Amino acid sequence: MKIAQLIFFGFLFILLLFSLTTWINFKQSERVKENTEFFAHSTNVVRQSNRFQRNILNIISSMRAYLLTGERTFIQTFDSAALENATIIRELTATADAVQRAPLQRIDALNQRWSAEFSALLKEARMAMTARADPNALSGIYRMQFPQLITGNVADDLQQELREFINHEYRRREESKVQLAESIATTRTLSFTLTIVSIVIGLLIAAFLAYIISTRILKMVNMANTIADGQYKVQVESPGRDELGRLAMSLNHMARTLDTNISELKRKNAELDQFAHIVSHDLKSPLRGISNVVSWIEEDHHEELTPKISEYLNW
Repeated sequence: MKIAQLIFFGFLFILLLFSLTTWINFKQSERVKENTEFFAHSTNVVRQSNRFQRNILNIISSMRAYLLTGERTFIQTFDSAALENATIIRELTATADAVQRAPLQRIDALNQRWSAEFSALLKEARMAMTARADPNALSGIYRMQFPQLITGNVADDLQQELREFINHEYRRREESKVQLAESIATTRTLSFTLTIVSIVIGLLIAAFLAYIISTRILKMVNMANTIADGQYKVQVESPGRDELGRLAMSLNHMARTLDTNISELKRKNAELDQFAHIVSHDLKSPLRGISNVVSWIEEDHHEELTPKISEYLNW
């Protein structure tokens, strides 16, 4: 594998680890957002459920006050609370999730039955007031029918369903809070672990590349110094077919070429020295003959030579 490819894949692996860390943190942020939305929705559900319970108490109180006093203003309070409860049920049902939908349907059904019973009692009370126009006419209804209405099975079931619904919402919020805390802790651990692993792997890759590159370059530097010292038969190992391997092959080829050329140059210089020696020997033979002839002339005709000729011959 080429060094450039090794560097690319190494950093690609590190990038994938950091991308995985980013994705985990992103998913965690989505869970936090979902939990925040769920908590806000659950808080609204609990608040509306508490309003529903208060309205039930207002309905009972206004009905009791009307039956005791005959004042029609209490009927307005009754109607207002009943209307608000119907609106609350519609709003809660429209925004309910899968867990909340079934309990709300049961509460709605019980509330409709209970409201129908209250409406029937209210209708009877109005008719009694219209017939007799005496507040005391309602006392019998209050003593005989009203206690059964507020303590009957429908009323008890409605109150029980509301309490269970509200308590269940509180439990869901606590469970969601615990799950979110565990998820945050897990995400923090995973992010920290992946970050440490990415840093360690990055350092290992950098150290490995630095060691491989520096070691092989140092061998080439030593080879170049050896060649500079005149030793041309040196070779360097060239493992792999990467960039440094091709560079080592080129240096080896250069060293072989230099060794061949230097050897050829030495052979040519030796032949040239031999040729010069032969030429020098061939040139010295006539000169030695001439020197001998001059010596003979001086010996045989020394007295006949003029001073000037003797001077020339001595040169």
